[in-house]
Amino acid sequence: MTVVSARDLSGGIVTRDLTRVFHIRSSATGEKSRPMKKELVAVDRLSLDIRPGELFGLLGRNGAGKTTTIRMLSTLIEPTSGTAYVAGFDVVRQAAAVRASIGCVLPGERTHYWKLTARENLRFFAAMYGLDPKREKVRIAEVLDIVSLSDRADERVENYSTGMRQRLALARALLHDPPVLFLDEPTAGLDVHSARALRSLVKQLASAGYTILLTTHNLQEAQELCTRVGIIHKGRLVAVDSPDGLRKRSGAADIVQVRCRRLGGTNGPWQGAPVSARAFLQPDASPLPVIRAVLDGSEIRAEGSTKDGEWTVTCRGPGAASFIPRLTAALLEHGWELVECAVKEPSLEDIFVEITADEEEGAHE
Repeated sequence: MTVVSARDLSGGIVTRDLTRVFHIRSSATGEKSRPMKKELVAVDRLSLDIRPGELFGLLGRNGAGKTTTIRMLSTLIEPTSGTAYVAGFDVVRQAAAVRASIGCVLPGERTHYWKLTARENLRFFAAMYGLDPKREKVRIAEVLDIVSLSDRADERVENYSTGMRQRLALARALLHDPPVLFLDEPTAGLDVHSARALRSLVKQLASAGYTILLTTHNLQEAQELCTRVGIIHKGRLVAVDSPDGLRKRSGAADIVQVRCRRLGGTNGPWQGAPVSARAFLQPDASPLPVIRAVLDGSEIRAEGSTKDGEWTVTCRGPGAASFIPRLTAALLEHGWELVECAVKEPSLEDIFVEITADEEEGAHE
């Protein structure tokens, strides 16, 4: 597979106080029996600087404002207020230039004609994009190769799987070689193998220098793909950094995972333990009371499960790693063999949950 570099890498994405308000008519009535109107702020003063050639992830729950942001940046809807520039063009005053500079893959789109083949679909869109007829055939072959559909190009789209149709949508977005790509939840609804293939393709496009804005609520996907991520919550941008940067600056809890099993026989290292400790060793004993006794007075929570006689206990909270020496000593004293003790860095998902939870708490203060 060959990825063709974007024709113009000079354009990033810049927004300042970008806002979109929807006016919704309610079935409830106010004075004079007229339908009441209410405002929904879908995107609230969003300010972003996405560098040329960057793969930036916009993360948020369903309804957070991700798709509305993409729709404004791709000129499908106008912002209520604020400004946005894509590839150097204003999304309101220079909408045609913006559209010529972007490629979009939107969720659930049905832009292809299912009774036509993939190649015929791309010929249609090449004409819509105004591609030079002399260049059209070569470019269609290039994008089909990029998305690994060359060998299925002359089959009707109605026979394509969901993953193949999504790759065809990406081929269409690349036809006119735009510098900027908007990928709105591109792997949503795909099976594991199709999603993995599409992520691999997105990585290669990013390496080729395209500016990519990817929206997703799949945090593992964002962690794998993106150089930086922004977290959007109820229309507001609440954090921007690299995944590693977010981990370092967040107050996300330490996670310590302990795996242990109860010692048996007469020659275990617990042989010299106090009688009170030996009494603790019952066939159905759990290490949780021991661990929770060590953590007593801290903010650290311990939860565990058992399988085939082995316990896995997860300790989560500020400074959990500092308790490891005391935890291991207490477990040994009470007749537990330590199989493994590992410190896990908070994942992007842990950070996301914490940041959005903090925002919820702040909203109710």
